Amino acid sequence: MSVLFQLSSLTVMPFWMLMIFAPRWQWTRRVMQSAFVALAPALVYAALVLPHVGHLFPILANPTLASVTSILSSPFGVTVAWVHFLAFDLLIGRWVYLDSIERDLPTLAMIPLLFATFMFGPLGFATYLVYRECYSRLISPSVLESKAEQGSWSVIIDRLNVGSLTLLVGCVFGLLFDHRVIGGSLAWIKPTKFALSGLVFAYSISWILRGIDGEDALKKRLATIIATVLTGEYTFIVLQVFRGVRSHFNSSTPFDSVVYSIMGIMISVLAASMFPLIVAIFRQKARNPILAESVRWGLIGTVIGMLVAILMTAPSPWTFHQYIAAVPHGSVGAHTVGAFDGGPGLPFVGWSTVAGDLRIAHFVGLHALQVLPFVGWVLGLRRFSFLSEWARVQLVKVAGGMYIAFTLLVTAQALRGQSAIHPDTLTISLFISILVFALLASKWVLKKSKLEIASSAGGRLSVS
Repeated sequence: MSVLFQLSSLTVMPFWMLMIFAPRWQWTRRVMQSAFVALAPALVYAALVLPHVGHLFPILANPTLASVTSILSSPFGVTVAWVHFLAFDLLIGRWVYLDSIERDLPTLAMIPLLFATFMFGPLGFATYLVYRECYSRLISPSVLESKAEQGSWSVIIDRLNVGSLTLLVGCVFGLLFDHRVIGGSLAWIKPTKFALSGLVFAYSISWILRGIDGEDALKKRLATIIATVLTGEYTFIVLQVFRGVRSHFNSSTPFDSVVYSIMGIMISVLAASMFPLIVAIFRQKARNPILAESVRWGLIGTVIGMLVAILMTAPSPWTFHQYIAAVPHGSVGAHTVGAFDGGPGLPFVGWSTVAGDLRIAHFVGLHALQVLPFVGWVLGLRRFSFLSEWARVQLVKVAGGMYIAFTLLVTAQALRGQSAIHPDTLTISLFISILVFALLASKWVLKKSKLEIASSAGGRLSVS
């Protein structure tokens, strides 16, 4: 039975090798078109099960945990289950492969997805479905346009999104199989976060650019800058992961110092490129003033979030005065204020739970580009039509001001070396003040809108 267990894997391995390592080969497509690829393990399964079907059928017809465990606890049961897995995992893998070919999905992304299906069956299949859905929704139809239009700005963003999504898939499996720790976190945490953040950022910018009339030169220039910067960031971060060293705040060697410097320059260029976009948004005659106002505030908040990163590049006063002698060799700046990077932190994001962390303000600011336009979209819904357009625009301004004030508050909190989950009285007081101010401003807007609507209704009544 042990020999049969080992040999059964050979009935499916050639087909998995073809799909994973030669997906575009014409003979791979021809072979995998046939469902008979799973015939060999199916025959092995039949040879094992049919002689014992009288014993197995009552158990399988009315399964209980104890009865199924009794079967699987024997070499015979394990071999039967293994061959069962081999046959059906191959059929699922075949469907995934053929579906990806039909949809022309990126080959590099399919390698880890097919491998995951081979290793983990349902998990790989579910991951593929999520990837396929994200790909179809995030990649615009311009990818399929004629070659004459391949130079447009939207195609540049689309290709960046393909790369970001592909990197994200690779990073997820890096987290599963590579358990090295770099700077206190799993090695693939940082590229995973950057790939996800880059995907969201690029898609948001693409959505904004589609709402701007004209400005084709600005759009293409901005798309090129974003694609170049994010591709460069991805490349350097992944390179440093493979080298087993930190990509940020690292000057341990001349090479590491150059890498970190280049990344800093690229991000500075990206931040600077947002200003012409903000000017273009303010200059546009908005078809939807409510949404346009939310985009303006979102862009301003995002730029502030980018600028927060500058504060990470130099040692904080706390580090300089108290721990300068103990700072790890080669460190230049840090995320954390009041403790060393890599200490106790929240899951995945790693934000410090014992000291200040500038990544929180960086994160909050960057995602103003998603949060505030969402607020504008909600206020633009028909259910809020009882408010005047002026009132809804003013409410967007209140939300934008509140969001930016909160970003500045968590920045100040981090610089004071205070953990976000342990705010002191001052921080709580300032947060309540921001809420109260926003509520009072909103109340004033609603009251003024109500008076205007009443006045307008009264005017129409008197005329009639």
